[in-house]
Amino acid sequence: MEKLVQRQPQDLNLRLNLAQLYELVDQRRKAETAYDQVLVQEGNNLTALVSKAALRMDQGDTETAKALFAQAERTAPAALKAQVQTLAKKMLQTSAQPTSPAQ
Repeated sequence: MEKLVQRQPQDLNLRLNLAQLYELVDQRRKAETAYDQVLVQEGNNLTALVSKAALRMDQGDTETAKALFAQAERTAPAALKAQVQTLAKKMLQTSAQPTSPAQ
């Protein structure tokens, strides 16, 4: 897949697929780099914005995640705005909940 992306660097769908594959094999830095590359080419790509926000949340970077979710919400088509809001709210609330101590 990496070679395919190198041969067709302007194909955002290939790059998004590569990022998702990186996530599946727990290579989050590479996934985030791939999402960043998509965002360089298309700054308001909804999939890249939401996916990168989720990665930032996983890394404990709530502020960046909030900014990415806000950008995703602003740029989402009307039919998807509510879904982006719901996802962002759910993820941000989950991160704000204290974890119970291990017993």
